[in-house]
Amino acid sequence: FSGIDYGGSASSPQNYPNAKHITNVMVGSYNFPVIIWKTGSSWGGASLFSYWDDMFQIWSYPDSFTSSGGEDTGSGNVWSDSKGNLHFAWHQAGNPDGYEIFYTRALLDTSTGMILFNVVRPGIMVSETNGISETYPVMCLNGDNPYIVWSQGNVLFWNHSTNGGITWVGADTAFYDTMLVAGQLFCIAPDPTSGDVWVATSYDANGDSAMDIVTFHYISSGGIWEKEVAAVTPDSVSYAFPAISVDYTGIPGIVFQKNFGSYPSVGPVGLLMFTRKISGNWIPPETLRFSPDAQTDETTGWPSVGITETNEIYVAFTQDSSSFGFQVFYSKVVPESGIYDTPRRIVSKDYSNSLVGGIFPHMTYNFPVTGPYAGPGISWCVLENGMPPANCYYKHMPLIPTGVEEGNETVKPLLTFIEISPNPFTNKVEIKFQMTEDRRQNSENRNNESDISLLIYDVTGRKVREFILYPSSFILPAKLEWDGRDNAGKRVKSGVYFVRLIVGERVMMKKLIMLE
Repeated sequence: FSGIDYGGSASSPQNYPNAKHITNVMVGSYNFPVIIWKTGSSWGGASLFSYWDDMFQIWSYPDSFTSSGGEDTGSGNVWSDSKGNLHFAWHQAGNPDGYEIFYTRALLDTSTGMILFNVVRPGIMVSETNGISETYPVMCLNGDNPYIVWSQGNVLFWNHSTNGGITWVGADTAFYDTMLVAGQLFCIAPDPTSGDVWVATSYDANGDSAMDIVTFHYISSGGIWEKEVAAVTPDSVSYAFPAISVDYTGIPGIVFQKNFGSYPSVGPVGLLMFTRKISGNWIPPETLRFSPDAQTDETTGWPSVGITETNEIYVAFTQDSSSFGFQVFYSKVVPESGIYDTPRRIVSKDYSNSLVGGIFPHMTYNFPVTGPYAGPGISWCVLENGMPPANCYYKHMPLIPTGVEEGNETVKPLLTFIEISPNPFTNKVEIKFQMTEDRRQNSENRNNESDISLLIYDVTGRKVREFILYPSSFILPAKLEWDGRDNAGKRVKSGVYFVRLIVGERVMMKKLIMLE
């Protein structure tokens, strides 16, 4: 959509990269993107959504999910559930508190053979009238249940539903800290192995006036929130715009921006970094250099992430491409294999292969890795000269192979699965693996190699089998068999399992399926 009025040069139709402005509906034979954006006063101040209609090959006519009646709305979020229904969260101006947090659903209806969404109106106010402005919500779904977190002064507040958004438990304090401020941007992701959720934000944890990265972990089994410092800046250069994901073994990872200098009228100035939690500790941040030009890498930012079932973390970002100005790119990291510098690919070209520019990219959090819809969807907006109106764009992008591409070579994985077969399996599965040459030489030069183990988990994150390995196992390709039994010798149930190979701080994971 083009020529969107969104209210001013300090904003954008797809502002706030921490919130999710895009989702994939994946149910039955349906697989299509949904995009949201905010508007300005001439459009009624509403926030709108549109979906791709594959039958008619058009974007649906925009529909409001906010019904704002002229009030300012913003920081919108959209997620889809397993039935194809849409869930929205946003903040909205009003009395008496200034801003409140709202939620609603749009129910998928395909009974006529066409795609229709029926918005449940009016929206539910999930915050509370308390004389304090409540802003910048972020939302995710875990098991089809929505969780919403927002800023209320120096309090991290939250609310959640246990029945798919029909009713809500009630707004409550998640965490109180004098460092939290109104307007602080959060991001959120579900733990697919449990009912937990993870929230990340930029936050002065060190008291040196430079922003660090801090997480708030909701532990569903105990109903409590815990604060953890994920990354502390070593040089008083602030960290910003964290984008969090949680992989299919329950490990959280965060891509964030390390700021450099001051912002131009359009586009970020920064360097992307990555950290994740391994064996109870957040590892020192890795520098992400997705392009071969160090100067270009340092005019990068506003990351948005998605994750595959094979634990590849995709990243969309805005980056200065020198003579062509700011463009939208995407790339990926494969932390289990030590890959942090996959060459970037450009997104912001139209279908005539012309550059169109772009800021504030948003990437689908979950997307298929097989079939005709494999790969992430990415939306962004183009703001000419930093002033409204703006155009909104979308492109579906292909998966990025791991290895050599476009004349560039990525970092070699430290661990390589040669084969897991058969997969799916019924009685026995054979798992073959080995170290790369670099890791093998390192092991031969050490007297005491770090712990090496191969673990098998079910989809809830419960460890069902553990194999203890030794460095000598890796000198030649090694293999072992699993007969579908747990550590107690009991046959496990059919379903999806994850094989996780750990060598020191390096982890690699693969999925396997057991049938009756």
